[in-house]
Formats: sequence, structure tokens, C-alpha cells
Amino acid sequence: VAARRIAFFFDEVAQYKMQHREQTDLVVVLNGDIIAGVIHSIEGGVQDLTLQYAQAVRYLTAGLSHVAQAFDSVRVYATVGNHGRYTHKQDKGQQSDSQCDSHEMDIYIAVKEILSSACKNVSFELTQKPYVIFDVQGHTFFATHGDTVVKVGNVSRSISMEKIKNAVNDIQIGLDKKIDVLMVGHVHKQTFQTLDSGTDVLINGCLSGIDSFAQS
Repeated sequence: VAARRIAFFFDEVAQYKMQHREQTDLVVVLNGDIIAGVIHSIEGGVQDLTLQYAQAVRYLTAGLSHVAQAFDSVRVYATVGNHGRYTHKQDKGQQSDSQCDSHEMDIYIAVKEILSSACKNVSFELTQKPYVIFDVQGHTFFATHGDTVVKVGNVSRSISMEKIKNAVNDIQIGLDKKIDVLMVGHVHKQTFQTLDSGTDVLINGCLSGIDSFAQS
């Protein structure tokens, strides 16, 4: 299911508004939860981590190499999530120390190494921080998985716009610049909101489908 959906997604991107290719490049954000991991004891039928790792590398390599043929430049920004964390660490709940030290960072590094010679127009920024900041068409984007510096809560039940606004304001003070778009994952529920400050909040859904933990 994930393979077919991600293939469809990358193909849609490759064909999107081809008449504007001379004015645009492609920005890809890998924002964590790339794999299911083994973090919920009630999940049934979770694949071996070795297979999860291999499939993620295969799908991302194939997808990125596909869009690299359609765009002159492809910029990839990557952060890690909680599903890919190393569960041997002392904190079994939420990994806070050395968060980037995870299975997902291993996946990103592998994909980067594979594409380094095959696709010269693909660049990677693998951050050691729980967020990544980048510019798109003059707008500042702030991407974070959603379990550390910004927590949006359970958006399938309620959304505290004020809480998100306060978190964004705190970050903007530290950055000394306005965030135009906040990108968050983690909650596996898609929504789009605009804060009173004008910052757009994009919370992405889930490509892989519903597993037993999500159903529960």
C-alpha cells in the first residue's frame, strides 16, 4: 500500500505544472515517521525493522530519482520522528537527548549516499536539530516532526490555535524572523490552518494507511 501511494505521489509531483519548470526547483521535506518502527506494544503484524529500513530506502531512492529527472534542482530537508527512534535508549517514551540518532537518520544517510553519484542535482540537509528552516520563493518554512519544539495536540479531536500561535511566537523571537509556514507531522491527521499572525500551519496526513494502533 505504501509503495503504491508513494509512487503515485512522486509521479504527481513530477508532472505538476511543468510549464513553470524554468522558474522553480523542487523542495522535499522528510519530516519523520518514515517507518512504523517498533514503539507500540499493541501494534499487530509490524514488519521486522530490517525490512522496514530496506523498503524505506528503496521507496525514497526510487521516488527522488524519479522527480530528479523532472526538475533541475531537488532540495531535500530531513528531520526524524518518534516512530524511528532507537528503543534501546533509556527514555522509552519520548527520545529527547540525541533525537537525530535514530533509524530514520540511518535511512536518510543511505538514500543520500545512493543518490550522491546517480543524481547530482539532488542535495540533502540532514539536521542534528529537531527542526529544519529553509526558504521557498522568499518565504520562511519551519518544519518539525511535532513531538518536540511544537506540539499541536490531537487535531482529530480539537485544535488549540492559541497554543500553536504562542509556540510559533516563541520560536520567532528566538529566530528573530517571521515564520511564514509551519510544517508538522506526528499526529497522522491532515489539516491546514492559518494563525492570526498570518503563519500557515500545515499538518500532513499519513501515506501508509491505518494500522492497528491508529484504529484503536
